[in-house]
Amino acid sequence: MPIVSIILPTIRPEEAREKINAFEKTQGNFDYEIVIVSPFSFKGKKVCHILEESPQGGVRATQFGYENSLGEYICWWSDAAFPTKNCLSNMINFLKKKKPPYIGAFRIRDKKTKLELAQWRIYGKLYACWGCASRKTIEMVGGLFDINFNQYFADPDLALRVWEKGGQVEVCPNAYIEIYRNKDKKRKENFKKYFLKDFETFVNRWHVKIGKCFKKDYYYINPPDFEYTTFMHFLPPFIKKHAIKIANYVYTNENFRTNPIL
Repeated sequence: MPIVSIILPTIRPEEAREKINAFEKTQGNFDYEIVIVSPFSFKGKKVCHILEESPQGGVRATQFGYENSLGEYICWWSDAAFPTKNCLSNMINFLKKKKPPYIGAFRIRDKKTKLELAQWRIYGKLYACWGCASRKTIEMVGGLFDINFNQYFADPDLALRVWEKGGQVEVCPNAYIEIYRNKDKKRKENFKKYFLKDFETFVNRWHVKIGKCFKKDYYYINPPDFEYTTFMHFLPPFIKKHAIKIANYVYTNENFRTNPIL
């Protein structure tokens, strides 16, 4: 049985192959499997392929992959994410010291610039866009991704289920991934088709429970956590604290939304 199962739903064979090769180059002899859920056949070292003849969204595919995985730990992945050297072993060593339910979030860098990007919070709680948790954690909170979502908000939903059970989400200090998204017509179509719908599903579930003190607005509910960005690393603590407040104000203030998401 592998230590880690990496769940990779994809409809892009070239990008999936890139990720398989990247894991082989960066993880040494670490014991993992990549569970690829896709409408096309796939073979490769440490690859477990799950055929999804008719793709029904990334969330459902991720949950399907989890249900067919073997690892003691589960990483939810995407074909935009590249692993860096020893990121899996670093993450597992980090999680082994934590009491479930617990999620480890990967630190995120831009693949081209190597600058560290923000993490994200939902209703003030940290969540992992790309993360890892023990199978025990996932079972404790009722499963990995909820298939009532299509493409979005399943990861913050998972995190809030962990927080609700008294658990925690924390960034692993030495487990990095790098992000690069190719321009893709399908990604834009999915965003237009599912983002608002999934946001509504999410808010209907959680706002009454924990969001009453939040304005019912995406930017207030789901802001970046700028503390983790490269720029903030170089600031003294006192200045950093105020810089984060200013960044949050600019992000949430309606007057600064030149290209609003919603």
